Amino acid sequence: MKKRRVKRIFEIIVQITAVVLFVTLIVLTFAMIVAFSRSSLTTGNVPFDLDMLTSSKKSELSEIDGYMLPELVGLSVDGEKYAISASANIVSELYGLIQPTLSEMISEESFRKVHSEAWLEYTGADEFVYVRYHNELPDNIIALFADAAVYSSTGENENDRNHVLTYVCELVLMPTDARGVTRIATRSLDGDVAVYESSEASFDYARIADTAMSYRSSLSRFVFLGDVHSSSLGTEPVFLDSISTRDIMLSSDTGFLVFNNESYKESLMRLFSINPDKLLSEHEDASGNISYTDVHGVLYLRTRGFEYQGSPDGGVDISEYIGYTKGIGLEEYIRASVGMISEIQAINKFFIGNDADPMLYSVEASGGRVRLTFEYTIDNILVTGGRHAFVAEFENGKLTYADVCAVAVKNLITRSNSYSESWFIKSLDEDVIPMNVSLVYESDYRSSSVSAKWAAFMPSDE
Repeated sequence: MKKRRVKRIFEIIVQITAVVLFVTLIVLTFAMIVAFSRSSLTTGNVPFDLDMLTSSKKSELSEIDGYMLPELVGLSVDGEKYAISASANIVSELYGLIQPTLSEMISEESFRKVHSEAWLEYTGADEFVYVRYHNELPDNIIALFADAAVYSSTGENENDRNHVLTYVCELVLMPTDARGVTRIATRSLDGDVAVYESSEASFDYARIADTAMSYRSSLSRFVFLGDVHSSSLGTEPVFLDSISTRDIMLSSDTGFLVFNNESYKESLMRLFSINPDKLLSEHEDASGNISYTDVHGVLYLRTRGFEYQGSPDGGVDISEYIGYTKGIGLEEYIRASVGMISEIQAINKFFIGNDADPMLYSVEASGGRVRLTFEYTIDNILVTGGRHAFVAEFENGKLTYADVCAVAVKNLITRSNSYSESWFIKSLDEDVIPMNVSLVYESDYRSSSVSAKWAAFMPSDE
């Protein structure tokens, strides 16, 4: 009888303890929910003010030099020509060695037009650095990025880069001669040749030659296209060796990730200065695409990407991206574009490239309107066949249009070796005279592995 009483008391104690623990758990859970709710409400009630974003990001937005690389950097050493293209790191290092000279010498004071035949003299020298760009660029853009590389840490750049002297498709930098003169020769797609000369600047050719030769296993021998095939650009470089490139996988329409994430939607709205709390309208079409409209403009969210269109009297003030409004020029428009790309990558890197890098490809300016186009590159090789990676249009200090191509690229572990570029050129029809021949990744979204291939660009492609 006594044992039964003890057992009963023990059962009661266990039951009471269980009830107490259960009630305690409910109380703690409720407290956590309240605390989390208060935290969420506090975050959601932060005033809509992009100035907070720009003030904290301003130093980061000043780093623009990594958003433009040439297609190729080559040089002549002991009578042989060597070059590198399919390596963003090596191209960046070699190009970085000449950017201080570009920054110093590209100016109206040192500029002069020369006869087109002079180009063959410059490219026939025993020593030179040769640079080929992915696309023709204004010389002030090349100088602007050189300035950014040189002055990014000091902020002392006072160069005026808002005026175009010439357009540049390829460039030759020659060592300082016996008279103390350094020369940079440039050529446009139309064959116009210009020269910058300076007796104050100097260029240490031996330094870049030594650095380049330290990467000898990654460099390839090349000749100029005029030596093996007819071309409108006789000095288009042609690799004699096979090129090792990464294999990749491409995924399109990654904008679908935005539709089930309210945080993504709100972040994109705020990026384009659309207040989610003061919308004029919100619309979803039959395909599930969403548009948000306020007094400044309209933001379209689609699986293929995102598009912003400013209203006739609206748009986004550039100060929202760079933090100031005085002295607005090309540099500020590029900084704003880079800032938008960085913010989209921060929201979700699958929205704009993943392993691919959006690189500045072209700049157009007319009647106060500026259009910047960025293309995807993988290890400095263009991804072709799709829409532009990012397009931004500005007018009178405001963003009036932006378009994001939602593509994600993954670098695979495997690599492939290209076949001979000279063989590819010789296989072209005789009446095909390319403007440019380069390795590209074609936009193949069905394949699990895409390799780089040679492609011939015709004048109409440019």
